[in-house]
Amino acid sequence: MMVQMLMERRILEEETDRQMRKRLDGGVHEGGCSGLGLGALESFMGGVVAVDNLWLCVAITLGMALVTGLTQPFAQPQMNVLQSACFACLALAAVGFRHHMALARLALAVPFVLLVLQLRRPDSPEMLALRLQQELEAKIHEGPVEVSAEQFTQIFTDETGTFRLAMEKSRGKMSFLALTGCPQTWGIELRFFWRATRCRRGWSALKKCRRSCEGSCRAWVSWEKAIHGIWCYNNCTLRSIRSSDATGGLSSVKEMTDLGVLELAGSQITGNVSELAKLKGLCKLDLSHTEVMGDLAELSKLTALTQLRLPHTQVSGNVAELSKLNLFRLDLSQTEVMGDLAELSKLTALEDLRLPHTQVSGNVAELSKLKELRHLDLSRTQVVGDVSVLTNMTKLYDLSLAQSRVHGDFGVISSMPSLEEADLSSTAVSGNLEDLRWGCCKKLRELHLGDAQVRVSPDVSVRRGLLPALRSFNVSGSKLNASVNDLLAFLASTRITSIVAAGCGLTGELPALLAKTPLGTSLQLLDLSGNGLDAVDALLANLRLDVSRNEIPLRVSRDVIKAAAKSGTDLWMMNTELANREEIMANCSNELQLEQMWTPRETGGYSCHDLVRPNIRVTPERFLPKIMCACGPGHFGAGTNCSACPKNTFNDQMDQNKCQACPQGGKAPAGSQALSACKCPYGTPGTFENKTMCRCDRGEALSSDHECRSCGKLHLVCDAPGSLVATAPLEPGHIRLKEPSEEIFECLDRQHCRNSSCAPGLGR
Repeated sequence: MMVQMLMERRILEEETDRQMRKRLDGGVHEGGCSGLGLGALESFMGGVVAVDNLWLCVAITLGMALVTGLTQPFAQPQMNVLQSACFACLALAAVGFRHHMALARLALAVPFVLLVLQLRRPDSPEMLALRLQQELEAKIHEGPVEVSAEQFTQIFTDETGTFRLAMEKSRGKMSFLALTGCPQTWGIELRFFWRATRCRRGWSALKKCRRSCEGSCRAWVSWEKAIHGIWCYNNCTLRSIRSSDATGGLSSVKEMTDLGVLELAGSQITGNVSELAKLKGLCKLDLSHTEVMGDLAELSKLTALTQLRLPHTQVSGNVAELSKLNLFRLDLSQTEVMGDLAELSKLTALEDLRLPHTQVSGNVAELSKLKELRHLDLSRTQVVGDVSVLTNMTKLYDLSLAQSRVHGDFGVISSMPSLEEADLSSTAVSGNLEDLRWGCCKKLRELHLGDAQVRVSPDVSVRRGLLPALRSFNVSGSKLNASVNDLLAFLASTRITSIVAAGCGLTGELPALLAKTPLGTSLQLLDLSGNGLDAVDALLANLRLDVSRNEIPLRVSRDVIKAAAKSGTDLWMMNTELANREEIMANCSNELQLEQMWTPRETGGYSCHDLVRPNIRVTPERFLPKIMCACGPGHFGAGTNCSACPKNTFNDQMDQNKCQACPQGGKAPAGSQALSACKCPYGTPGTFENKTMCRCDRGEALSSDHECRSCGKLHLVCDAPGSLVATAPLEPGHIRLKEPSEEIFECLDRQHCRNSSCAPGLGR
């Protein structure tokens, strides 16, 4: 009965075996066992059991064990081992039952023990691969492990430790089984692909496939348990490397000739790009923000290259070397490359071209052939030409020609319906803002025209529907020479969040009616610094207003100050002189609370208090100098009108209208900040009974000839500075005949001394 159950494989066969058994014709087994059908094998074993000759049964059973072990008819190795063990144990048990050998009967339990062990750790290549994949996934969840670039080449052969993969050595050849890749493994994305040959079903086809694959054939069953025939995996190659934490040199990948993608942006990779010359299949290369170097000529050999990103590297060379490639993305930002745009015009498939901060030159008209361009950045280059020739670039998303030598009408952006960002600042482009075509630039979010020659007409009317997507507008440095009302009226129908118009020659009052327009509800930053505004009468909620460095005194309404203090809205007025100081001083004392600490200024001799509120920023000496500033030590005056103390005077306090004279005979330089700066003819300066004077230090006394003498030699006790020889206390045993007197006598007989004097007639 046990033999019947084993041969019918009702206990041990896997689900895949049962499915394959239904699908394969002619009793073909999973690993290619086509000569023995299951039905024939079961009939044969039934005949063996029916034979009454013990030794004949034993011989046949042992023979079956030997044949099964040598031919390996099953795809799963554990099935071959289990079948051989069952036959051998049956033979041993039969002998034990005939001769009443109890120990031999226990052989029947061996297959069950072996089965339990195999269930705990299946050893088929597919199951082994699955188990190893689960172990790797567990390690990935614990956190990435750093792998250097030198270790990439070891991944195929290292089967121990962290880098173990589900690989099997098959007859001296490495076969990759089950794992299709290790995404984000060890902090590096490794994608594996392999070339495979699919064999047809059938024994003859299998033998042919086995010969062509040098014995590396395996039955392949997908994870959906569906049979797809026999596949021969004869080559496993690494096709993609992505990492931002890799270390080492490019030499580690120079032999990976099947590599298609190499992305090491932001890593610590070093080396020369010439190391990649053998990677003929490389289609995407990204080494941005690394320490690699080399010449672009070395990359011209990579004919499959379609994407090249090397910004912020030490790469150099001429961009003409790349003209023969089929690139659609090229980024060489902030490198040492050079060349003419005419060479790049041959890259007609180019969609992304970024060459800022390079030595590239040429006429921008050469790029008119690149009609597929989506991104163009030639800022801070030597590019020249008229931007009007770019009208056919209708697919552009962003355009940056800042700080280049181009010129022409900036209205060319009206012909770019997909444009989202445009930066033409610090160029010679010109034009009138209201000349933009109505309905154009519906996707434009950012427009930078700073330091350009753009203009805005006075008394312009509100144009509804203009630039509906615009959120950032910058015209700083452009001499608009218009009123602030004209500029804001032009943009009143937009929902811009940031307007930067510093140093544009704007004049007039900030209009209060701004709050009633779409612009007033969306605006968050309005930078009008460096202009010549007259007044600010209203402040929008949540608007950061900057009117710093105003060229003339600015009148700021007290309501603006109160609104900024209440809402916390930023109001910046640095280096702007306030025109209505008295009004603000009288009505905004609570809103303009001052810090206790004085902040000295480098010049002027005064110090100032800063405001307690951080959102209101002013320059105290220009805003409210009489309240916020005072003359410092060494100076006298009021507010910021301070003068240095004259010679032989000093001032050691804040906010004084005059300086104090040095003690009689004392000398001091102009601007002295303390009494100690006065140099006395004797001793040091000090204060005695609220009077300044020169006096001797402790341990010395002043004599009548204006010299400081040692008190010890004169038998005086000078415990404090300022002692006089004529009046200082005497040491015991000494006396003056009259007070005050500089003549000091010693007692002849100290026994007759009374305190610090002598009895009459005992002095000398």
